[in-house]
Amino acid sequence: GVEKITIFTGYRTDVSRLLRGMDIFALPSEVEGQPVSIMEAMHAGLPVVAARAGGIPEVVASGETGFLCEPGNLDELCHTLIRLVESHELRQKMGLAGRERIQHHFSAERMTRRFEGLYERCLNKKKI
Repeated sequence: GVEKITIFTGYRTDVSRLLRGMDIFALPSEVEGQPVSIMEAMHAGLPVVAARAGGIPEVVASGETGFLCEPGNLDELCHTLIRLVESHELRQKMGLAGRERIQHHFSAERMTRRFEGLYERCLNKKKI
């Protein structure tokens, strides 16, 4: 019955505008690679509630920038969302911490340096 209260927008080019209208970002995926959508939400200053799956724990510092739940545990997910809904102060604190984490650890410059380092290590091993 979620289709009655959910808008499935399809492809969007204005994600940052949509994120500005949100208070919390939730991603309960049971399987996830590198969570770019979470990075965008954190950059927008949103606290995150997500499943502890794939690359999500690398990005979300549970208890600091949001909360991680066990994949498929809907009770834990709901409890955590309610906790954030009920605390404006906690949302603000986690949102600011998330934005700082993204800027410090996942900026384009930082990621470029990390890839360059990886390529250099691979090239050096190949020469041996």
